[in-house]
Amino acid sequence: MRKLSESDAGQINPLAEQRQRESVSFITRSPEETIDLGREIGKLLAPGDVIALVGELGTGKTCLTKGIAQGLRVPAEQFVRSPSFVIVNRYEGIHPIWHIDAYRLDSPLDFVALGYEDYIDSGCIAVIEWADKANDLLPARAIRIVLEHLAPTERRIHIDFSGLAQDRIPRWRHSLLQ
Repeated sequence: MRKLSESDAGQINPLAEQRQRESVSFITRSPEETIDLGREIGKLLAPGDVIALVGELGTGKTCLTKGIAQGLRVPAEQFVRSPSFVIVNRYEGIHPIWHIDAYRLDSPLDFVALGYEDYIDSGCIAVIEWADKANDLLPARAIRIVLEHLAPTERRIHIDFSGLAQDRIPRWRHSLLQ
């Protein structure tokens, strides 16, 4: 896994310098590297955090979620899989996780009908795949992660943690930007 420098990243985040320091991009070259990155993210999460995952089919959203679950010490017997058909899975780790898949939802109203507020305001961690389907409903505190195909096993993963409380940003910056 390789962190992209600002020159490598090009114009991924054209906002002010402060916001650039609150986001980072990585290149992963295998599902295992994507899981490893997720594990590091999981170690940084706290109750109430919302992870908004965006990316085309097969970009590694569920792989990243597996790593997040590992970072939160979800036991292996709680097999993390895409909740496309059940829409919501719950995993028990050091903090409970709601894993939500909005792929089959047709509109933000479906997300409301699902009771999304109960999940994101439950004090648990919410990981939402296909979060762009409910983008306007996501809280400002959401950690937004965009996954892109670069090659058959290569992905660009952009993490924007600028919505976090200011006292948490230095830890994220230190852990992810080093």
